[in-house]
Amino acid sequence: MVNQLIAAANQLSTSSGQLGNAKTLSPDQLANLVNQVATLTENLANTTVEVAAKTKDTKAQQEILAAAQATLITTQQLALASQDANKNPNDHVASETLSNSVQSANSAINDLISTVQTATAEARRGELELENTANQIKLVLTQSVQDPNASILNVVNGARKATEAIAQLVFATSQEDVVNGAKTSEEAIKLILSNISARAPNQQTQRALIDAAQNASRAMVDLLNAVKSGDRESPQVKALVQNKAEDLTTLLNDLVGVCNRYPEAASLHLVEDNLELKAEQQLLAAVELIKKAAQELSFVHVESGKKKTGIDRVIGLTLDESEISAKLIEAAREVVQSGSQLMESAVSAQAERKQQNMNNQKYRNDPTWANGLISASKNCAGGIMMLVRACNGAIKGDIEEEAIIAVAGNIASSTAQLVTASRVRADVNSRAQKKLDESAKLVARATDRMVASAKQVTEMVEASEEILPGNTSIKSKLEQQMSILKLEKELEQARRKMGKINRDDYRS
Repeated sequence: MVNQLIAAANQLSTSSGQLGNAKTLSPDQLANLVNQVATLTENLANTTVEVAAKTKDTKAQQEILAAAQATLITTQQLALASQDANKNPNDHVASETLSNSVQSANSAINDLISTVQTATAEARRGELELENTANQIKLVLTQSVQDPNASILNVVNGARKATEAIAQLVFATSQEDVVNGAKTSEEAIKLILSNISARAPNQQTQRALIDAAQNASRAMVDLLNAVKSGDRESPQVKALVQNKAEDLTTLLNDLVGVCNRYPEAASLHLVEDNLELKAEQQLLAAVELIKKAAQELSFVHVESGKKKTGIDRVIGLTLDESEISAKLIEAAREVVQSGSQLMESAVSAQAERKQQNMNNQKYRNDPTWANGLISASKNCAGGIMMLVRACNGAIKGDIEEEAIIAVAGNIASSTAQLVTASRVRADVNSRAQKKLDESAKLVARATDRMVASAKQVTEMVEASEEILPGNTSIKSKLEQQMSILKLEKELEQARRKMGKINRDDYRS
């Protein structure tokens, strides 16, 4: 599918280049060529959506679709510029606009190809990391490399580190998460296996330790393979990963149980004594970080009456930046407020879940979800802080709107992770859980509004195309301020515009 996309993009590049000779073409020839470009654009848009849908990384999906949107917009502008140049062959401005449009279209097409190739390589990087880690663990299992200062305490520490890897892999929302999870798992297993020669009370215990360590190591390989097995968002893969994670956790508990036969590790458990406390403290810290974000937002100042005069001068269209900035701040405040409610709901849900599961030994011996809760609360609160700062930067002109949209996507994924981690072995019908769900929906709605506000400038600029098609200042602004959310819908809108151009009578 990727090869098909690249081939389609190259075909479109060739045909778009031919539009650069619009002045020398007859109206019939131009109409046929524009029809060809329209068909190729339609094919490219459809292929891009398919490629993006099969891309596992959310950020990569957005980047591919954003690059495709840029390609569609520049080819639309090129078609309009070619019509203008064909009708006015002696018009210097029309000729220059056409030349610039050809360059912009080719640049956008090349960017799309590069983005797809990069995304493919990135996706493959995660898979390769999982595969290499699994092979490394298999290799270590066949070797007998031992730490000369082997300690049973290191075996326990390795088992605990393995639970961190489990959480990273179970809650992975990007290729980077997968890579980090794979690396952590390799470090954990190597730490375990290199310390199983620690002096044991007796030979039977030594043998039991070796068996337990090897079983856990093989289970880690199974988990890595499960994560690598397909689309991590599919219910089947999610269920498989969760089952393998629980199997591995059980074996890690067994391993630590064997370690308890050693006098120096007799009182240790797989779950750190203060892990739940750490999760609660992290949630409270997240609440405080969001309060700090709200405080920073209160200092954001909007300069009244500020205009985007560069575009005003070109097309005479008024873009009131102060009004747009005010809407951005209002949307940001809504995100901060709903995020604060979300964290407070998570704190309540965690307290309720802890009380309900106090006597559940299985729950107490599975640290995956506590680790996930710690990670999700950090990411969610950090994302909200980044969103506030991106909003401030956008208002000052230091940061483009795309930064806001990208951060909003990260908040959405970390919110989902937070809800998932908070819901494990909890009563989904409890008051705290219902409040958590309601808070998560509020965050989703608030981030959607934030994205809509950030996209307002882009939409106003796009509306200006009918006034002065192909203008390079407009194209530059479009490229800079293009949003990367809701892109499937925008691609469909672009296809409809291209279809309209296709139906126009270029011979009039």
